[in-house]
Amino acid sequence: MAEVVYSVFLVTGPSGNLEVLLADEAVEAIDGAVKIGDVAHPSDEDPEGFSDNYVFYQYIRQMLYHLNREGESAFWPDNITDLSRLSIKYYEPESTPEP
Repeated sequence: MAEVVYSVFLVTGPSGNLEVLLADEAVEAIDGAVKIGDVAHPSDEDPEGFSDNYVFYQYIRQMLYHLNREGESAFWPDNITDLSRLSIKYYEPESTPEP
């Protein structure tokens, strides 16, 4: 198993569900999202996937503890502590068709 590094992005917004996108480490930006860091995961073949993986929740929870919903540095009571409506998805950029 090879370690893989993911870029982590927070889809910003004032309320509602939280969406976190994991992307290849080469992805620098995603429209409507703020890059909040990187995580190194021990395997690129994790059978748990992304959305229901407790290990990814631990990585993300630690990151969000230090941010507000705009992706800016924050601490209590403005930080993100309620992860009950958190979704974690893998982001794949849309490919541009060859001319």
